[in-house]
Amino acid sequence: EKTINSTSLHLGDYEDLVEGALDPYVSLQDAYLQHRDKEVKR
Repeated sequence: EKTINSTSLHLGDYEDLVEGALDPYVSLQDAYLQHRDKEVKR
């Protein structure tokens, strides 16, 4: 099995995010920005 993108959300994770968010786009954007900030500080 070849991993192409280890940081992408699994389908179930994405569905949970969309169901629990008032605005799924903003929630996904926030999660990405937090992840990116953590990677930059590394």
